[in-house]
Amino acid sequence: MIVVNPLRKCKLTGELYRRLPEIESKLSELLQLPEETLVERSLINDKTSVQFVPIECLVHIV
Repeated sequence: MIVVNPLRKCKLTGELYRRLPEIESKLSELLQLPEETLVERSLINDKTSVQFVPIECLVHIV
């Protein structure tokens, strides 16, 4: 399992932003995929699909 670096931006209170656990898990999964597979999955628009890539993950990868 790949460990994803934590977010670095802070809230006005000084507290670090955190990703939702499901986003952390999805990122770990996605970062292990071949680039071609990741591109194919990023084209899926059906949010109910297990293959769907959330926008938070796409932003991290890009």
